[in-house]
Amino acid sequence: YITFKEKYHAKLMDYVSTDTLVFWGGINLEYQLKRMVEVFSGGNEDAMSFINALIQNYVQKYFGPDINFRRDILPLLTKEYALAVEEVDKKNIYKVILELENPETDSSNLQKIAEKFIQSGGVFNPSIVEHTLPDGTISKEIIAVPEEVQKIDSTYKDIVVHGLKIGEREWGIYYAIVDNMAVIATHIDGVKSSIDIANGEKE
Repeated sequence: YITFKEKYHAKLMDYVSTDTLVFWGGINLEYQLKRMVEVFSGGNEDAMSFINALIQNYVQKYFGPDINFRRDILPLLTKEYALAVEEVDKKNIYKVILELENPETDSSNLQKIAEKFIQSGGVFNPSIVEHTLPDGTISKEIIAVPEEVQKIDSTYKDIVVHGLKIGEREWGIYYAIVDNMAVIATHIDGVKSSIDIANGEKE
């Protein structure tokens, strides 16, 4: 995993706006993740198994036991990827763009992952609860309360934008398939921006 046979051309820069604050791109994130695991483990099989198990545990925490990191998530990361931070109306929008190898299959896979995220209830909000002890003292306990995740779908210029609103937070997860790319952002304006760029309506 040390050398790359493919060259990185930064094609996904065409899908971020000119007012982007941060851009980081690359190719074949699956390959790079495997390389990082191999480097951090020093080639030790036990350490590699531990890191892989740790990643899978986090995947199960947020997406439930039916989602497997290697089977369901890594195939989405085999082509070019980009991470960007855009500023819209004085708020930062974080955006991930993935070039899809098989748009139809990968799109339904993204839908499946989103559905499992909603079902798993893996996002928690800390809440303070007061208890009266037998001697009359008041004790306070911090508990994790699962936040409601709402699925909100809308259409923007004939493209379906899927949204996941998390509790009362100002941000959520919004995604759409644009020109065989998966555009995922923390605000719907981030997805709309890429759709406008793809339509030639924005620089």
